[in-house]
Amino acid sequence: MVWLKTQLFDYASSELTARKTQKNIQFFDDLLVLVKKALAAKSGNPLAKAIRQKYRAALVDEFQDTDNIQYEIFSRLFSTKESLLFMIGDPKQAIYGFRGADIFSYLKAAQHAQAKFTLPDNWRSEPALISAVNTIFSNVTDPFILKEIPFENAQPGKNEFSGSTRTKTSLTIWYLDSRAHAQLNKPITKTESLRLIGEAVADEICRIITTESEPWLPGDIAVLVRTNRQAQLVKGYLSARSVPAVLYSTGNVFDSHEAMELEKILLGISAPSNHQYIKAALAMDMLGARGEELFSAESDILQREYRLAAFHQYFQVWRRSGLMAMFRTLLTREKIRQRLLAFFDGERRLTNLLHLAEILHQESVKRNLGITGVLKWLAEQRNVESPRFEEHQLRLESDERAVKIVTIHKSKGLQYPVVFCPYGWESSFITGNEIIFHQQDKADGSQCLTLDLGSDSYDLNLIHAQNELLAENVRLLYVALTRAKSKCYLAWGRIKSADSSALAYLLHGSDCPKMDYRSEDLIAALNKHVRGKSDKERIDDLNQLADKSGGSIEVLALPRHAGRV
Repeated sequence: MVWLKTQLFDYASSELTARKTQKNIQFFDDLLVLVKKALAAKSGNPLAKAIRQKYRAALVDEFQDTDNIQYEIFSRLFSTKESLLFMIGDPKQAIYGFRGADIFSYLKAAQHAQAKFTLPDNWRSEPALISAVNTIFSNVTDPFILKEIPFENAQPGKNEFSGSTRTKTSLTIWYLDSRAHAQLNKPITKTESLRLIGEAVADEICRIITTESEPWLPGDIAVLVRTNRQAQLVKGYLSARSVPAVLYSTGNVFDSHEAMELEKILLGISAPSNHQYIKAALAMDMLGARGEELFSAESDILQREYRLAAFHQYFQVWRRSGLMAMFRTLLTREKIRQRLLAFFDGERRLTNLLHLAEILHQESVKRNLGITGVLKWLAEQRNVESPRFEEHQLRLESDERAVKIVTIHKSKGLQYPVVFCPYGWESSFITGNEIIFHQQDKADGSQCLTLDLGSDSYDLNLIHAQNELLAENVRLLYVALTRAKSKCYLAWGRIKSADSSALAYLLHGSDCPKMDYRSEDLIAALNKHVRGKSDKERIDDLNQLADKSGGSIEVLALPRHAGRV
């Protein structure tokens, strides 16, 4: 089976290149590979010389998100004495491995750099919050696992507190005690933890925007999550408490409920004499026909003719004036905007619908699509196996006065006065038979990205892959904690499958046996070490951390939801 998979990879690689060439198709990655090959060829010097004559210096920002191909291109172009190459990046914030970014390429570049400069001053956060983050990441010897990524305590760019009296401490660690929430003193399940912590976040946000002497505004607050599912959970808890909240997620708009509804409605408009299509369209939330209305339409000829006439009119407008003209008529006549905004997630629904209409209009104009062509293209995009495009990602609702629910990957580079990090305890164990990791090249000692489909060294390689995953989880947590300006909340506890997480490592790893991530099973050792700690021992570790922080960290029991015992 492994042999068959490798043969498939070889075939797909050569065949894909051949077919792209045949159809004259080129993507961004193809361009990078071609430039690299051109520069590496014997005839590549004239190309490099021409570029160097035009650009004497290059400055590349966010260089921690580079990969080996990009680094090789820049180093070949600007490796002469007459050129300058500035690489600006923070390896502690290298979190885009899933997009092809390679932290080891950055480390290789840093190793060969002739000069290095560090910016130690933090101008974003309050001094006490900077102290709290310093305390957490100084709690273990190698907080980022990779010894090549050191942690240096940040210094506040501003020496004085901004003047707000809202909080006495800058970082609050909530502890979810299994003795209070679980039966037989067992770790709390992940599902139950998601719910308990999510409700605590929603309750605390209610409190700090309403009951404090100097309340925060909802727009000052962000909840940073790992997944879109977590974002939806938090949005639901906040909506149940009538707290305005908006999602900023990486989902695809064609996977939304509104895409399904719009397809049904457009199908009915495209065939205005088809009673079944029209009934299906009327049953959608956007049009809001109740069951008794649909039933009575079977016998009420006037009502049925009224509906048929409306769909015939939409069809004629679409055919005569285009998709967008029809959509505007539909939106106004059926009062879709008002109907959607009546739902608790109405702004999300309306944002998705308007986004879909914009995309369909653009495609219909660009491709000169008629009604049938638009429906066919929409059906293709709704197929989950179709290619996904950046411009089709879900958009953020426009209300700046609402709580922001953002994935950590999307939050990078942003800042918020108050940040909640409720789910920083994802496991670092890898499931599945295919793993990606970095293997040291025997020739030059560099770390090469490697895919293991089930080799004889699979068990050892799995250790490497899991250690790298823990390192990336720590970097994700660092990005999340450093988004806050004034106040940050963390949630932790005796949670099932969380003992190999980034939080487990940072909060309880100070007395864990020291291990080399390159050759030893750090994840298994960490998991065993933390799993053996009782709730009392875990809380003691947290209290010791708070003592080291000089009052910038407080440890509290996770607040209980008022509606539950």
